[in-house]
Amino acid sequence: DPDAGADIMSKSAGFTLIEMLVALAVTSLLMVAGSTLLIQTLRSG
Repeated sequence: DPDAGADIMSKSAGFTLIEMLVALAVTSLLMVAGSTLLIQTLRSG
């Protein structure tokens, strides 16, 4: 059944997209946290 294969492909692509978005969100949060810590360190220093 070719439709079943296409459905599996779309599902895996969707999960990959979600994982990409999660990775981007985590990276952004880490960058913001790092920048905040750096700014606080520079200000206190």
